[in-house]
Amino acid sequence: MLLLYTIIYTTALILLSPYFLLKELFYPKHLQGLRERLGKLPQTLNKEGKPSIWIHGVSVGEVLAARGLAKKLKEKYPETPLFISATTITGMDMAEKNFKEKSGCFFFPLDIPFALERTFSQVKPKLCILMEGELWPNFLATAKRYGARVVLANGRISDRSFKRYLLISPLFRKVLKNIDLFCMQTEEDKKRIISIGAPEERVVVTGNLKFDSDELLSSRKDVEKLAELLGFSDGIPLLIAGSTGSGEEEIVLRAFARVKEKHPKVRLLIAPRHPERFDEVEELVKRFSLPYIRRSRIKKKERGKPVVILDTIGELAPLYRYGRAVFVGGSLIPRGGHNILEPASQGKPVIFGHHMENFRAIASMVLAEGGAIEVRNEEELTRAFLLLIEDENRFHRMGEASREVVRKNRGTIERTIKSIASLLSS
Repeated sequence: MLLLYTIIYTTALILLSPYFLLKELFYPKHLQGLRERLGKLPQTLNKEGKPSIWIHGVSVGEVLAARGLAKKLKEKYPETPLFISATTITGMDMAEKNFKEKSGCFFFPLDIPFALERTFSQVKPKLCILMEGELWPNFLATAKRYGARVVLANGRISDRSFKRYLLISPLFRKVLKNIDLFCMQTEEDKKRIISIGAPEERVVVTGNLKFDSDELLSSRKDVEKLAELLGFSDGIPLLIAGSTGSGEEEIVLRAFARVKEKHPKVRLLIAPRHPERFDEVEELVKRFSLPYIRRSRIKKKERGKPVVILDTIGELAPLYRYGRAVFVGGSLIPRGGHNILEPASQGKPVIFGHHMENFRAIASMVLAEGGAIEVRNEEELTRAFLLLIEDENRFHRMGEASREVVRKNRGTIERTIKSIASLLSS
């Protein structure tokens, strides 16, 4: 099975290489870190050759969720080198900036034997922690061969992934046997991972690490400086559209224009999910004839413009605290939604669309407690924005409700660390 998978995976990489090269022409840095993806890490990384802890998160969301876990692991095992890997450029950027505990960062290797061998021989992990749903067959087989214990942390199985895994579950059982501990987010995730082949005695429910992740947000002083630079003040309502995808910005901008007719001073902070779309969103804002500024180019005299395009990485989450109403994207289009806990933890009412498949449990909790509004189109989004601007009591009541959901569900880091320590001592 593993040989067949390797042949198919490698063939797919070869066939898709022209696409990646073409994408590089339009979006420079897309192939950044190719040497590391092929297992050629910097010589200075783990130069002493110590057994290490290796945490992997695909992109920004998974990397951010791992911050608190990394901090606690370093406290518990201070002499052990701790390495962070990511798949995307934005994930790597986040890892490099937000992990004081790390001994180094690198791009996750391709799931081909020679790249994995080179990476494992240098990193020498005694513990590999995969965030959420990273189940690479060759990686897991290599980890087992090197004697590393493997943990799936903050594990979840989305609806789409569950259907795919069920189709190959007889073969996938062998892959899952190479994981020593499954720390799943919910009981439903636990049932799903067991049904596709995980040994039941290795599966525990620890909760969602993202309920704890806001503890490591930027310092208040840094955020206040940023807010001052952008011209955000308590007296002017700020609408925030975070992690938006293609097709959503136009809906947000139309809704904003309608809100602005009633409330001329209202402002909008819009943060596209993917950096390669910053220019595209700028052109869209131009078509709406709205005065705007990009965060990376802002000048003091321009900071009061109605629209700010947040074209930087890592600044959205702390800025949520200045929002009067926060829309979290990837949810009005079929992308499965994005993390709503960052604004919720700061006591903000949350607005999202009906495509929240990847965060269904969290979305349901916040809705049930009255801390969120689900919308389906521009009309409903406009009404939600106006409601939160005009109804002071509703704004505060929803904000407290969303914050309470986060408060009640904290403790995932401690439960995960306890499970990992038990594994390592066995």
